[in-house]
Amino acid sequence: MGTLTNTATVTAPAGVTDPVPVNNSATDTDTLTFLADVTTTVAPPATASAGSKVDVPVSFTNNGPSTASAVIYSAQLPGGLSGVTCSGASCSYNNVTGVITITGLPGTLASGQTVNMTLFYTAPSSGTVDVSTSISTSTPESNSVNNSASGSTTINQKAVMVPTLNEWGLILFALLLGLVSVYKMRRRRYA
Repeated sequence: MGTLTNTATVTAPAGVTDPVPVNNSATDTDTLTFLADVTTTVAPPATASAGSKVDVPVSFTNNGPSTASAVIYSAQLPGGLSGVTCSGASCSYNNVTGVITITGLPGTLASGQTVNMTLFYTAPSSGTVDVSTSISTSTPESNSVNNSASGSTTINQKAVMVPTLNEWGLILFALLLGLVSVYKMRRRRYA
């Protein structure tokens, strides 16, 4: 913050008399303010299998032109998930509200600076998992529309495993079916 003062002065050329010399100078003073443009992106996978570990890349950026101060980062998942952790930052997950408190990222972001982290969670048995991220700063912003991002992952249910016999079991089963068929045909023939 500060002020910018710009003064322009005009003088009459040699041999010319200025009848009103009082208006030959003008001053303009402007108050300067810092402007930042913080933004976030989140890129969850489109699908995941139930019970799998899901990775959600997240980035936070300051597009400037000024440094963003007192930056606060946050994320949101549904409540009740398990295995919620993160890398690239420290985070704590509220199992009831789903709010993720993010710490360990810089409190100021220089113009053009990006910080990345990844959220992890264990996919539930079914449904859709929505994730959102947000960033804020105490520095005035030129564009606050891009301060949040969201996405979702559709959870595919695990396939139910049907028990089967091994190779020898299948051979013996086929042989048994054949013997039963022969026995039934002989009984019909003699009945």
